Amino acid sequence: VSALPNGFVWDDENLIVANPLIKSWGLLPGLLTSPLQPNTLYYRPVQAFTFLVEYRSFGLWPPAFHLTSVALHAAVGLLLYRFSSRLLADPVAGLCAALLFVVHPVHTEAVAYLSGRSDPLAAMFLLAALLWLLSPERRVASLVAFLLAVLSRESTMALLPLLVLADVTWAARH
Repeated sequence: VSALPNGFVWDDENLIVANPLIKSWGLLPGLLTSPLQPNTLYYRPVQAFTFLVEYRSFGLWPPAFHLTSVALHAAVGLLLYRFSSRLLADPVAGLCAALLFVVHPVHTEAVAYLSGRSDPLAAMFLLAALLWLLSPERRVASLVAFLLAVLSRESTMALLPLLVLADVTWAARH
C-alpha cells in the first residue's frame, strides 16, 4: 500500500509516460504486436494492455497504476491460497504460504515498480492455470490462463514442466 503515492520512475517513463501505443485504443494492434520497448526482445502484450486500460481510464495519474499493481499482488496471494490449500489439502498451510508470499519483501520491486508488473501478471495467470488444471471441466481455461501468463512474461514458458508435474501428481492422487 505504501506504493500508492509513488510516481513514475526509470523504465516507467518509456513504458508508460512516453509510450504512444498506450495512448489510443486505435493503436491496439500495434501494441499487441510490438515489443514492450523499442529495440528489445521483451514481448509482453498483456502488461502493455494493462497500461493502455489504465491510461485510457485515468490518464497519467500514478496512484491508479500503483493501485492496479497492488491489486494484482493481492490476487496472486488469493490464488496461491486457493491452489496451495487444494494441492496440500490443508487450508491452514495454504493460508500460511499465501501470507508469507504476500508480505515477503522480495516482491517489493514487482509491486512498487510499475515496469515490474509482468511478474505479478505472470504469477496470477500461472496460478490460475495450475488451479484450473485441477478441475477437469476447466482444462481449456487452464490453457488460456497459461498462454496469458506467457504473454505477460516470456520466461513463464520455462514453467510448462510445472503444469505437467501438477497434472500428473494430481491425477495420481485422485
